Amino acid sequence: MTGFGCRIRGTGSSFGSRVVDSAVIEERLNAPAGWCADRTGIRTRFHAADGERTTDLAVRAAELALADARLAPSDLGMVICATMTSEMCCPAAAHRLIERIGATPCGGFDLTSACAGYLSAMQLAADTIRVGTHEHVLVVGSDVLSPTVDPDDPKVAGLFGDGAGATVLSRDPNPEVGCVAQLIGSDGGQWDAVYHPRIPADLPTGIPAPPQFDRLIMNGLAVYRFATSKMIEIIPEVLGRVGLTHQDADMILLHQSNLRIINNVRLEFGWNAEKCPSIIETTGNTSGGSVGVLLDAQRRAGRIRPGMTLAMAALGGGLSWAASVWRV
Repeated sequence: MTGFGCRIRGTGSSFGSRVVDSAVIEERLNAPAGWCADRTGIRTRFHAADGERTTDLAVRAAELALADARLAPSDLGMVICATMTSEMCCPAAAHRLIERIGATPCGGFDLTSACAGYLSAMQLAADTIRVGTHEHVLVVGSDVLSPTVDPDDPKVAGLFGDGAGATVLSRDPNPEVGCVAQLIGSDGGQWDAVYHPRIPADLPTGIPAPPQFDRLIMNGLAVYRFATSKMIEIIPEVLGRVGLTHQDADMILLHQSNLRIINNVRLEFGWNAEKCPSIIETTGNTSGGSVGVLLDAQRRAGRIRPGMTLAMAALGGGLSWAASVWRV
């Protein structure tokens, strides 16, 4: 490795203000008790309250991460916000976040890659630090998906929660610290496995108009199969780039998409829940916030220590994926 290292200096997370039990969703869908947990592993999730938006969650998570890092907002050189639910196309959620936390003037932009967004943003941020462009960068994955989900669609109604995960990355003199391997990819040919149409022209050829536009549409079986096989493929690939195997990583942090997918990956590599933890049971799938929220939970529990090797992986709409190896 050359250039500077990149240290994970602080983390934070926040959630929508309303806790929604799976029993409420099961009753609406006329599904049997335990249906959500059986299909997804999710028992509760957080939904945003009326008027609570993506930037609100991002601000709370960012302030916690800065406090954990013991940095002032003015110390930041850049902010990247990974989101698919920005309030406006312009300005970016990152720019509103910069203003609200008091980091102006500061570079910033949004990155849209659905559930793979946070990891993609982390990798880009690490690269800017490694080459010396910035000393401190804030990455926030934040999504409020509950307003975009059809509550009567069993494929998505119980899956998503609203949340944000924030991470402060800082320059380190040791080039061996930080992101030491990464990959980002996508298969645009499968974009219609998860999409959010707003007008008829957004629909795949031959698909009839839904009852309501501006709602998330997902082919659950296609995403499930793709996510399981791609996770099993990319984790050994990214670890192999630095001469490691799936047994060498101290901890694996996966996108919290569905506990059945996580369990499939655990079974494939012989990992237990301690090595490959999950929090989806109580958070739901928080999309862009997912891996950042999981990283924050493990750090605050004291489970991530200096010298450890972490592997992270996520898949999202696009269909897109990202994976990386970090030495902390």
